[in-house]
Amino acid sequence: MTNVQIAQPAATAIPKPAGAMAATEQSATVVERFLGLTAAITLGICCLQLEGGHLGDYAQVVTFAMICSLTLGGMIMSHGPRLVARLLAVSFGSRAQDEVESQALSSLCQRGRRLAYTATVVQMIVGIVHVLSVLDQPALIGPGLAVSLTALVIGPLIAEFGFGSAQQWVKRSVQ
Repeated sequence: MTNVQIAQPAATAIPKPAGAMAATEQSATVVERFLGLTAAITLGICCLQLEGGHLGDYAQVVTFAMICSLTLGGMIMSHGPRLVARLLAVSFGSRAQDEVESQALSSLCQRGRRLAYTATVVQMIVGIVHVLSVLDQPALIGPGLAVSLTALVIGPLIAEFGFGSAQQWVKRSVQ
């Protein structure tokens, strides 16, 4: 029996268009980040209007403040104020110093995302407890539940638009 070797074709790399690599590695500028957020908010408001809702139904300052304060407090307790301040700086256009700082900031973003979801649940429970305290006043039950449930809108928006985006910006800032 003879050994027959079949020639394998050489692997060829598929050429990428000029500038394709640079476009994927660059982080969005602060202006692009602001435009993206503005577009998301504008489209969200338009969809809300099409559904017949009102922006005022979702503009719950206390809910927003409670979710933000619990999230920020937890981040400061776990990572310290300097790293939180550094995350803000990198999110608004500064660059991470090295891969180690990028990893630390990415970890902080993950922590912030989890804390935002946790704060959402806490705010919802606080709202429901308030509703239970006014069960003898039926007119207050509906609005109380509505305020409580807006946390389910505000919290994930903070988690995903805030910390999910910041994590991508941090990862790209070191490249």
